[in-house]
Amino acid sequence: MNEIHLTDNLYQQARQRAVDLGFNGVDDYVADMLRHDLDETENFDRLFTPERMAHIEQARKQADAGQVYTSEQVWEHFERKRDA
Repeated sequence: MNEIHLTDNLYQQARQRAVDLGFNGVDDYVADMLRHDLDETENFDRLFTPERMAHIEQARKQADAGQVYTSEQVWEHFERKRDA
């Protein structure tokens, strides 16, 4: 079996992420991340977490209610910010 070396800080971040996502440990988390990254036929379903789906649903409701900005409005906003 091969090893991957991480800085202490990166390891701690990966350990916390592994716990948050329900992995048994950093090794399982990193292996899963690499497996998905290297899989050319990746299924993106894992990215649609309940939290992200709730955010998408909220945005859909706002769009349905007409609470959206056109691309022209966005460009105008940033042009004004740039000029200020």
